[in-house]
Amino acid sequence: SRSAAGPDKINNKIIKVVSQDEKFLRLLLQAIKTQIFTLGTFQEDLKESRIVPHPKQKPGEYRPFRLIPNIAKLAEYIIQQRIRSIIQEKLPPNQFGCRPGHSTSHALIRLMQTSFRNLRGQKRAVWMHFL
Repeated sequence: SRSAAGPDKINNKIIKVVSQDEKFLRLLLQAIKTQIFTLGTFQEDLKESRIVPHPKQKPGEYRPFRLIPNIAKLAEYIIQQRIRSIIQEKLPPNQFGCRPGHSTSHALIRLMQTSFRNLRGQKRAVWMHFL
């Protein structure tokens, strides 16, 4: 479930409840930022994970779910937001992967538009190579 606890046994519901105290939330976020951005470290216990098998539709087949501490997820989100804010404006317009609001569908639409624009009025073939 979305509130499954990682190896630290702290689930999202607990974090949400204690985060309602603004002072606690501010201290928690400051501690995470200080640890990562000031000290440049990521605690070893936050790197631990628990693998849980999740059954697929076909009987006897399982998909591994990796549960990490929810505090680690919060820290990773903070890191992701900081990186994204720095590089977002530097990415080329044809970069679609790992960007909010940009998907494979958007890339294919752009490819089709460019191809049709180049073909318009010309009787030429357009070659595409997918890797």
